[in-house]
Amino acid sequence: MLRRGMLMAGLLLALLGSAEPGAGQTAPAAPSAPRAVIVQQMQAFADNDLAAAFALASPRLQQLFQTPQRFGQMVQGGYPMVWRHQGLRFLGARRQGPLHFEKLIIADLQGRMHLLEYQLEYTENGWRIAAVRFLDAAPPSV
Repeated sequence: MLRRGMLMAGLLLALLGSAEPGAGQTAPAAPSAPRAVIVQQMQAFADNDLAAAFALASPRLQQLFQTPQRFGQMVQGGYPMVWRHQGLRFLGARRQGPLHFEKLIIADLQGRMHLLEYQLEYTENGWRIAAVRFLDAAPPSV
């Protein structure tokens, strides 16, 4: 547990240094960088802090799920590798208009690899996660 916390803290620090400004936006403060938001939300799930995880979802997702508990149930049932994982690696980012996309590979608790793409949007509260989708087969290791 301590090792996982240290890993997440190290990832967060490493990611903060690679923040990029949003398209047409002034560079947001480092804690609002897209990768940092993803890591923060995963840490919130690992800590069972559904309110913190829900706060990092886009306004549209918050409206759709209405409560942190419903949001947590959706993630736990549909994205168990996001709910709890062994490790992750960011593979690259791209911009499409005002949206930011992050591709990453994540190892679930059984060691299976999953390739995901996060869609983030910049809001008045900083970057927020708007969607997560599964991509084709993942490489063999994190």
